[in-house]
Amino acid sequence: MRTKLEADAMPSGVLIIGLQAGGGSGHSRSGEILRLASRAAAEQGRARVLEVPPEPDRSLLKALEYLDLHLPKAVLVVGILRDRKEVTVERTAVNAEDTMAVPIEPIDAAGPLSLACTLPSEEIIARITGAGIAAVLSEAPGSSRCNRLAYALLRYLSLRGEETWFHRQPPAGLCAKIGTLHVPIVETAGEGETVAVQGVARAVALAVEAVAASV
Repeated sequence: MRTKLEADAMPSGVLIIGLQAGGGSGHSRSGEILRLASRAAAEQGRARVLEVPPEPDRSLLKALEYLDLHLPKAVLVVGILRDRKEVTVERTAVNAEDTMAVPIEPIDAAGPLSLACTLPSEEIIARITGAGIAAVLSEAPGSSRCNRLAYALLRYLSLRGEETWFHRQPPAGLCAKIGTLHVPIVETAGEGETVAVQGVARAVALAVEAVAASV
């Protein structure tokens, strides 16, 4: 059964993947941000939105099932990081379940240390900052759930025609560009909170515009 987010979004070649809230007041606003962003993207017919559960394996399985069925041209993984003060576009996804752990446990033991995100990062930044919203490129995606999902999807696509550690083969027609957008936690309250949430949602919608223009 489709979620309300999936039902409300319009078909397009761009897929926004949002992680369901994992706890905390800031994370509880992630759903609102995604709804506002998806509404803006849907009104322009630019994107669909898929909300996945917080559990790593379940979120990956749901994302893979969607990709295999719908073959999107681009996938934007959107999440919240507590230590970010501005919207961040990630250049890479790293092969680490938790970069703070010693030793580091890889997401895929047979995979490379990192994979380059394939969305047009410079164009995304230009579109967002052109609207007066602070945004930066990042070389350090950390070990967030978004990083894990993005790395797994990039790795999945890189193994087209081969058996993957997911015990499935990516379909031949799947050639999506994939990347990650992290947004800051909204800490303000009242009217300031509403404005901040709308600003972050606007940044996501602008990122989708840039991605849609590239595919």
